[in-house]
Amino acid sequence: MPIIFHTYGPFDVPDGFKRGEAKVDKFWEAVETEANRWGWENVERAIGCYLFAVRVRSGFKPVYVGQTNSQAGFRGEISQPHKLAHYAEALSGNRKGVMFLFPLMTETRFAKPSVRHSRVITWLEDTMMRMAWARNPEIANTRNMKFLRDVRVEGVLGKWDGRPSTHAVSARKALKG
Repeated sequence: MPIIFHTYGPFDVPDGFKRGEAKVDKFWEAVETEANRWGWENVERAIGCYLFAVRVRSGFKPVYVGQTNSQAGFRGEISQPHKLAHYAEALSGNRKGVMFLFPLMTETRFAKPSVRHSRVITWLEDTMMRMAWARNPEIANTRNMKFLRDVRVEGVLGKWDGRPSTHAVSARKALKG
């Protein structure tokens, strides 16, 4: 049986996030309204991953990827003071922030927190952090980012000074098409 995560968003982050305040009621009303359109409710209490991004000319620039597997769900996780600080820093200069939510689903409802869900949620967060880093190497995440920032594989991974060898070009084609 496949493991399913739905996608909700982008949701505009209210101005309260800019000041580091937890004024998120409007935000969660918008989230719940969207979830209700699809027959779901209480997404704020769901578990899974989330992506905070800012709007840029080409769409969105990822700033932070997080996860929750706690009883407090998305609402409790996203509203933590150190998370609010990440959002506030990213929103300096009148940038517009958005949030995407990726709740873990069961066949009939949002999944509840559990040990068995933590591995797949952590895997998704790590995968999404790598995707976000590829688009924005300055993302605010620090956990598990050292190798992404420091390891270079000629022609395949990271910045490389100079022209890659024919071996590196072939390896890149094998991996990326």
